[in-house]
Amino acid sequence: MKKAAVVLMLLVLTGWAIYDTFLQKNNFEEKTGGMSSSQAVEGIQVGNRAPDFALRTLDGEEVRLSDFRGKKVIVNM
Repeated sequence: MKKAAVVLMLLVLTGWAIYDTFLQKNNFEEKTGGMSSSQAVEGIQVGNRAPDFALRTLDGEEVRLSDFRGKKVIVNM
């Protein structure tokens, strides 16, 4: 029973990785009309680029959201 659960979990994770890598990239290109991130409209609507903002790290260094362009970012407020 444990083996079946582990195999099922591995299959789910593999499927999720394939979906995340290929299908979401294509969906983003369709929503933005094939625009690159530099051409995307800034705003709060789905498909828009997030507005840029700056925060201070615990070390006192200032970082901007635009410093992480092209990378996935999680902002915990």
